[in-house]
Amino acid sequence: MKYIIQLITLFALLFTVNSALARNGPKPPPAPEPVNMMNVVTVSAENGDYTSPVAAINSITNAAEDNQYVIQIGPGVYNIGDTPIVMQP
Repeated sequence: MKYIIQLITLFALLFTVNSALARNGPKPPPAPEPVNMMNVVTVSAENGDYTSPVAAINSITNAAEDNQYVIQIGPGVYNIGDTPIVMQP
């Protein structure tokens, strides 16, 4: 009889813990540290810093982990010809 009471108590405890976990749900992973993206280079047929994505990428010479860039490419068709786009580290 003592064994049955212990078993019922164990099941009740497991049910309570499981209900509490299900109610709270899994916690999402912590958000990554925000990166300060102060350097923005724009590519656009009109009013951009560059009209070619290749020229925009090649203009960046000082990119680093603590000096990152964002290249915004506006809508349009960009003919890069035979020039490959090489992403810098």
